[in-house]
Amino acid sequence: MFLGAAAAAAVAVVAVNALTSVGGSDRGTGGGGGASCPSSLRVAGHEYRSAGDLLREPVPGARVGKALLPGGCVDGGGSSRDGTTVTNAPEPDYTVDAFKVPGVSVDDAVLANGKIWVNEERTSLPPAVVDSRREQPCALASVSVVTGKLVNVHPKRAPKVDGDVTAPFTASLYSSDRALTGGRWQTVLVGFRVPAEGDVTGLAGMRDLLYKGKTAEVRLRCAGAKYVADSVKVAGP
Repeated sequence: MFLGAAAAAAVAVVAVNALTSVGGSDRGTGGGGGASCPSSLRVAGHEYRSAGDLLREPVPGARVGKALLPGGCVDGGGSSRDGTTVTNAPEPDYTVDAFKVPGVSVDDAVLANGKIWVNEERTSLPPAVVDSRREQPCALASVSVVTGKLVNVHPKRAPKVDGDVTAPFTASLYSSDRALTGGRWQTVLVGFRVPAEGDVTGLAGMRDLLYKGKTAEVRLRCAGAKYVADSVKVAGP
């Protein structure tokens, strides 16, 4: 992925994990430090495990109550100036609202904190959860101008400096635009390619998109089930 450390910190990148069964590890995303964070939550006495990162986040259903997210993230501590070891205190437990996943029984899964959580007693993911992890196929009726956050940029030509991205390249767009979500999803992550003749913002604009997290305006069309972008710009004036 062509994003330096600064860009990776500035842009909310949604990764794709190949989860094949419930109960896989879902550690914190902070790099290094040996941090160990819980990957479960509790709702009404039941334990739920994270289903991993989503390509399509469902629109939340009815609120089903409070979910308890255990604390316990510990980074292993460090050393002070006098050489003594300092152990950082674990994060405390906290609660968030939990919602129904459309098409799934609350006994099987809930939606909380931007993730789907599946009852730990299940040995496979419910079909609706599997669907949320599938790549979004292109179903645009015509050329559509959509907005979102630009992530996962892979230029064909090696960039000379950070932000030096010219067509052709591939990328993904994290978007809540209705043209892409169709009202069923709250957010989606769609991959697209920009052909050599694509109209792409210049160095300053690309740096704004990658490093400052500015909103991208992308002109998308379908090529079969795939997305093609004829232009990538910074949204707004």
